[in-house]
Amino acid sequence: KLCGAFPGRADAHAANALVLARLGRPVAAEEEADAALAIDGDLAAAHRARAEVLRGNGDLEAATGELDLAIAANPASVEDRLAHATVMAARRLPNEATRELASLVETAPRRPEVRFALAFVALDRGDPAAAVRAADDALALREHYPEARLVRAEALVRLARAEEARQELRRFLDEAPATMVAERSRAVQFLTEVPR
Repeated sequence: KLCGAFPGRADAHAANALVLARLGRPVAAEEEADAALAIDGDLAAAHRARAEVLRGNGDLEAATGELDLAIAANPASVEDRLAHATVMAARRLPNEATRELASLVETAPRRPEVRFALAFVALDRGDPAAAVRAADDALALREHYPEARLVRAEALVRLARAEEARQELRRFLDEAPATMVAERSRAVQFLTEVPR
């Protein structure tokens, strides 16, 4: 526990909360986030950790509220704004997510994860051409980005660009780490389904 080494430090409690949330320990994570907020009610990291716990519990509306507070405390945080956009997309609010991501492209033009999120949302809202463009932008910023390759491949399938889709799926399978089990399985399935 980080906070054991630094008792009374809000930042240590918040860091511990985020680690616990990512380890799938929501009760302990929420306790640590609450401890951080009891010391500093405006600490963005504590609101970010609570948002992660709430998102994991499926309470996307409350997660959005926590991210609103994190952004209010630190408006320049690309991570919090990106998390906010992805929660909006998960809430099936693609227009709001797209607006926020477009704003982030202006603010953080060299961040490939912003372009990837834009590609993912475009694909989800049924605009595969925009998804390909955004995935291309992400891959121009980070050549080895398997998640962006998979979204690009799916968009190419939807655009009936079968040969390009197959090439992209093969590159994805070459680049994706073994830990991406579900994604790799999906790519193999896509390869068998893409018409010749």
